[in-house]
Amino acid sequence: MRTTSLALLLGCNANAPTDSLDTEDTSTTRPHEALCRVDVQCPGDILDEPKAPCTVALLKSDGTAMYEGSAGFERRGRSSLWYPKPQYSMELRQYNELPVWPGAVWSYLDDGSDPGVGWKEPAFDDDAWATGGAPLGYDVDHLITIVQPSTANGSLTTFFRTTMIVENLERVTRARLGVIRDDGAAVYLNGTEILRDNLPVGADYATPASSASPNAESIAWAQIDVAPGLLHAGANTLAVEVHRADTTNDQIRFDLYLEAIGNNQSVNLDDMGADPDWILNGLYVDRVLWRNRLANDLFQSFGANERYAPESRFCELDLNGDYQGLYTLGERIGRDDDRIDIPATSVPGDSFIIKLDDVYGFHPNAVGLGTWQMVYPKDDDAAEAAVTEVLVNWEQAVRSADPADPTHGIFTYLDRDSAVDFVLLQEFMKNTDAYELSVHLWRAPDSKIYFTPWDLDLSMGYPVMDCGAEGWLVRPEYIQAMVAVPAFKEALTARWAELRQGQLAEAAILARIEGYDATLQPALERNFERWPIDEITVSTDDLPQWLCPVTSYEDEHARVLAFIAARLAWMDANIASY
Repeated sequence: MRTTSLALLLGCNANAPTDSLDTEDTSTTRPHEALCRVDVQCPGDILDEPKAPCTVALLKSDGTAMYEGSAGFERRGRSSLWYPKPQYSMELRQYNELPVWPGAVWSYLDDGSDPGVGWKEPAFDDDAWATGGAPLGYDVDHLITIVQPSTANGSLTTFFRTTMIVENLERVTRARLGVIRDDGAAVYLNGTEILRDNLPVGADYATPASSASPNAESIAWAQIDVAPGLLHAGANTLAVEVHRADTTNDQIRFDLYLEAIGNNQSVNLDDMGADPDWILNGLYVDRVLWRNRLANDLFQSFGANERYAPESRFCELDLNGDYQGLYTLGERIGRDDDRIDIPATSVPGDSFIIKLDDVYGFHPNAVGLGTWQMVYPKDDDAAEAAVTEVLVNWEQAVRSADPADPTHGIFTYLDRDSAVDFVLLQEFMKNTDAYELSVHLWRAPDSKIYFTPWDLDLSMGYPVMDCGAEGWLVRPEYIQAMVAVPAFKEALTARWAELRQGQLAEAAILARIEGYDATLQPALERNFERWPIDEITVSTDDLPQWLCPVTSYEDEHARVLAFIAARLAWMDANIASY
């Protein structure tokens, strides 16, 4: 690597001290976007679920508002549970209200008795019941209130009630309820049943739940839409009965939320297209702050609509007046004319978007790790069944004796050119999670399946087990099957040579990075004061630090630039033998 390139790419005077990160001199860089600003005010903690009712101002660098109004905010992704700097999902809405937050206070009856007629109704007198904050339960972790699972008279049931206030019912166009229950439950709103889950119809206080809940299911939100017409202006009553499956299992867990919200608002943020759903990515482990941005921009540059990857912009975030540092404001993968532009269809499985993750999927990935989840359409059993059939056929093609078969082989399902570009991007970035997590597949009617990348922050030398630029990524079965097709290998080699003359030329990549650096530079010092680089860690019990050792932002920046040069050279020398 040329020793002068770091100062150039940071937009700094080459003779200036290397810790002068707050200089605004970008005269040596090409024109670049300016930082936007995101100011968020929320009345409570932002949770993993549901979305908190917040107000947000999305501002350009000159203070011009791109959006000012209501938004639902929630933490998003595994990283939001592991990292001190979370990612957020943001949904722009005309109105926000959360009449019942997770962790609300409930009245409860746990003595094994029958609460009597009318316990579900608003007029019922529950003054004699105990009270406590959720999660409520027994013999499970992370509870606020312990209830006693009485077995008197064979009772298996604990009863809960709360009163909530809906402030602006006239602005509410939709409502959604989520409940955590172990094992079965029924929920009533103002005396009307709105949810029955894992519990027989007609159950009384001595009726067991239909089955014991698996551990994963017992901590997941069961969610339903609620007709807004069931809500009353002002006070409303929620009543819940939670049943155990049998008297030998004392475990109980219960929590609930209810959202009352207005219509979504589709807003075109900085020419990224009009949509209500957006992601704020905290870039916590990406200490150069542009790994995902570079990967997505490169993939977009590889082709037309079939090479969709999310657009994003660099911003600074303030949350309730507390500076949170640099983020990207970007698209959430979904069906839209500015995102994955596929038409809706009435034929299940004709048009879909799915993603590969490690929890709560509708179909386990038989030819790799993880499970498949529906992105579009959601909550559609017929679509899930149809997509499952597609995946099963694809898996059979992967495991067939001849994956190159023109009638039943792997590329009768997958678009080969999309797969080539996806593999080349993952290999160039040397993405640790490549092929196993965060993979998105999509299909339009009468088309093959295409790839879209997502989440490449653990790449370019991460993790510490291999900070170098050499070697191919670990290949699951479906990648091995692709490589077993001679036409795929030929296309991979030819496409690499083509991209190296254009989008993946080292000069072209460095020009992109120069623009990112010039945009980020005015806020770098503020960001790393808030998140000191020597305190940024990703760890497990076996590995206390996943990230490659560096002493400063400049050190990490130089290390990644050196990786890019070395990786390109190594792939040039080895692509023919992939």
